[in-house]
Amino acid sequence: MTRSVTCVKKGTGGRKLKEAAKNVGADQMDNDQGVADEDENDQADSSYSETITSHGRMNSPDKAESESNDEVSAEAVFSEMSAQIAKQAAEDGMEQAVETALKNEYTNDLNLASQTSPHRGRPIFVRRTHEPTASDISKYERVLKVVKPYSIQAQRRIVPLLEELRSGSVERHRPFGRTVESKDGYRPDGKFFSKIKLPQDLPDMAIAILVDQSGSMHGARLDQAQKAAVLLDDFATSIGIPTLVVGHNTHNASKDRVEGTALYLHALFERVSNKDKARLVMMKADGSNRDGMALNAVSEILAKRPEEYKILIIISDGLPNSQDYGGELAEQDIRNIVAAAKRKGVQTFAAAIGSSKENIRRIYGEGFLDITDLSTLPRNLLKIISKRII
Repeated sequence: MTRSVTCVKKGTGGRKLKEAAKNVGADQMDNDQGVADEDENDQADSSYSETITSHGRMNSPDKAESESNDEVSAEAVFSEMSAQIAKQAAEDGMEQAVETALKNEYTNDLNLASQTSPHRGRPIFVRRTHEPTASDISKYERVLKVVKPYSIQAQRRIVPLLEELRSGSVERHRPFGRTVESKDGYRPDGKFFSKIKLPQDLPDMAIAILVDQSGSMHGARLDQAQKAAVLLDDFATSIGIPTLVVGHNTHNASKDRVEGTALYLHALFERVSNKDKARLVMMKADGSNRDGMALNAVSEILAKRPEEYKILIIISDGLPNSQDYGGELAEQDIRNIVAAAKRKGVQTFAAAIGSSKENIRRIYGEGFLDITDLSTLPRNLLKIISKRII
């Protein structure tokens, strides 16, 4: 909803708005009087005045009861503005209540998830990115403008595939089958069979994006990660796929000298408002990264979703590195957690940034994605999604 009225401090808003409404006519009269004097110099003492109609427009009164109409019209404007403010306040209050409830729910679920992994006993700190400012929203719009063409390209690639599932199709040029396509009988490779694909309901899918926000991501790497997150989120939500975006690092995430993980809830599956999108460009890089712990917690959240297909995409620049966590031990920990997630229906992919891409390829194997060049992402998304739903 477009906000045309700004909420004011309780106790003063009604009086100030009423005064403003009654003064609009006087302010407009001064402006229009100047124009009248300029156009008609022979009318030095014009009696022309302006009033506010119930539609908020200005017109010239030509009846004796203009003063009465002025009061009634001003009162109508005040009533309408007051109603809008009350409605907006109620919506804002409800939005905040839902935000609080959701954060509490995610905090509880993520803490439970942390106790099912090899990292049990280590603390998890769940944090919600602060309310986006006008500057944050402007930054998001600039980033979206850069990546939107790739998002649209990805949508154009996947929509025909989904439509084919919905309407059914005929798969031709098969090396075997029950139906022979006579027009393909000339083929020397013997691929003249066909198979009819019956119409089916579109598959349900949910996507979670986990972004490495450790200190090594500072600068250009974090900028690239944010662009990738915005692109993925815009693509998925544009075609109706629920999407969660979470950041992680170890900054200020210790208790009793035991290091844990901080998880930053940037965009939730349940989008209370469009503000979540702006939070995607508000990430900060600091601390280290205990990848396995964050990966396990988010995959557990994703596994609980009701959708049939669940995809977790990790955006990172390198290897896990934290307190007593690194090297082959950490790599094997990640492989084990990815395997456990797969058994629960969660497919994991790692989108790599920076010079450690080969290390990430070694850890995630066929789940590796190179997003150094974002223009390749639409094609990779098509492969990821089509492989899971066909």
